[in-house]
Amino acid sequence: FSEFVMANNSVRLLHVVPKSFLSEQHRYLGSTKDIAGRVQYFQDRDLRSDLLAHDKTAETILSVLGSVNLSAYTHVLVEKANYKTVFRYLRREAPGAKIIFRAHNAETLHRVDYVRACLAPPRTRSVAEVVQNISNVLRYGGRDLSVVWHTDHVLSISQWDTEHYWRYLAPKTRTTTAPFFLPRRYVRETQTGLRKKQLGVVIGSSQPGPLIEDGVNRFFGLLRRTEAELYENAGWRFVVSGARTKRMPNAADFKALRIQRRNVETPYELFGPARATLIASDFGYGFKTKILEAIACEAFVICTAGLYRRLPQELLPYCIRFDPRSPETFLDALNQTENDFPPDNPNDLLQASAYREMDRLFGVS
Repeated sequence: FSEFVMANNSVRLLHVVPKSFLSEQHRYLGSTKDIAGRVQYFQDRDLRSDLLAHDKTAETILSVLGSVNLSAYTHVLVEKANYKTVFRYLRREAPGAKIIFRAHNAETLHRVDYVRACLAPPRTRSVAEVVQNISNVLRYGGRDLSVVWHTDHVLSISQWDTEHYWRYLAPKTRTTTAPFFLPRRYVRETQTGLRKKQLGVVIGSSQPGPLIEDGVNRFFGLLRRTEAELYENAGWRFVVSGARTKRMPNAADFKALRIQRRNVETPYELFGPARATLIASDFGYGFKTKILEAIACEAFVICTAGLYRRLPQELLPYCIRFDPRSPETFLDALNQTENDFPPDNPNDLLQASAYREMDRLFGVS
């Protein structure tokens, strides 16, 4: 025990986070929940850490970094700020510190999916918008290269990203996986105690982009190829949350298929009574936090085969594959949600895995 305490006392950490993390308005952002997991870990391990918030631009990050004595820190953990100028500044002003970057996404692959989503039906985007998304592949991919060149360690959010992306960019010993887990402050909210219904939920966004639009459109297309009565006769109804854009079906289209639209304060209001959440798009990398939140609320996740292959092993017993082009596989997946929900707690397993990796990284185990 004394050795553990001594190791903890030797760590002095600067945690560089976006200002959105400190805003209650952005409490349910995926990045906010992920950062909260690290803050919880630092508290549980009694590590000395200081938060430094920024506006996600290189200029503001350099400005706030200039306000602290960087030489006092043994570790600097950077979130949502993979700029070459920032890493070079840290290397110069904190030469003795280990510089760590938290990788929320495999950005090059993630931005390629933005392009693919832009080109997917209904294909109403302007040429300029498509070109902008193509340029973002190089822009964000270049930032990931700057991470590899200028940091000591990459802390990846998923094992798939680590094995199929970061290890091609960085030496294997410099990348480890600390999987996303749902921090305690959110776990408490998932315990709604609501009775389960034959309700399927498609989670949108207050500011939907191409990836969210693609998921909603593919789900709508699936239902349109099938008679709505088929699902109704089986007792199912569906809800889509979040804002609607001009590239999504209009209100009359949703009404015709008896799909309800709802905006909620928290995702747990929908996951609580739902038997399933539905993800009809393969697009997007990193870790879809809503998957784990749905499972924490004891809702099965019906997802595409491509997404299923990228999920952590701990989540697979709660996920059911389907083909969004095939109503038959969708009906079969819905029927499988009638099975008993598996009894284990995957969030505890993911948290334990993340803690083990961070213990090794910060030298406190």
